[in-house]
Amino acid sequence: MPASRWHWVPTFASAALLAGLGASGLLHGQGRTAADVAWLAGDSEWTRLDEREATLHQRRQAEELLGAFTRAQLTRHYWGQFASSLIDLGLVADPSLKASVESQPLQTRLWLTPRRGDEAYLSQVSVDGGKLRRVHCRGPIADVGATSAAVTDSDQCPAGWTALPQ
Repeated sequence: MPASRWHWVPTFASAALLAGLGASGLLHGQGRTAADVAWLAGDSEWTRLDEREATLHQRRQAEELLGAFTRAQLTRHYWGQFASSLIDLGLVADPSLKASVESQPLQTRLWLTPRRGDEAYLSQVSVDGGKLRRVHCRGPIADVGATSAAVTDSDQCPAGWTALPQ
C-alpha cells in the first residue's frame, strides 16, 4: 500500500487521545468552569449578588436624580426662587425611590428614600451670603426623619452620612 493512504492515522490517534483526556476530566470533575462553580454556589450567593446589583443600580439612579435636581434648582434660583417639587422642575423619580422636596427661601433639599435597601440620599442647595452651595450625601435610611430637622450647614452632610462626589 502506498503511504498516502495511511496519512490519516496520526490525526485519528491525536483526536482519540484528546477525546479521552476531555472525557476523563469531565468524569472526574477536574475541568469545572466558572459557570459550574456559580451553579453550585447556592441560592444565598445568588440572593446576595442580586441585592448588591440592585443597590448599585439604585445608587446610580439616585445620583443621577440628585445631580438633575441640583442643576434645576440652581437655574430656578437664578430666575427668582427654588422650586417646591420635582414636578415644578420637570423631574420624575423612579418608582423605586420615594422623593421628598423641602424648600425654603434660602435652601432646598431633596430626600430620596428607596423602597428597598438601607441607604437614603440627600441633595441640598442653599444660598449663603449670595453664594450658592450644594452637597450630595448618602446615609442610613433610618436617620432620614431625625436628620431632616437637624441639617443646618449649607455645605455639610448630616453627621454619619457620606459626601458623594459631584
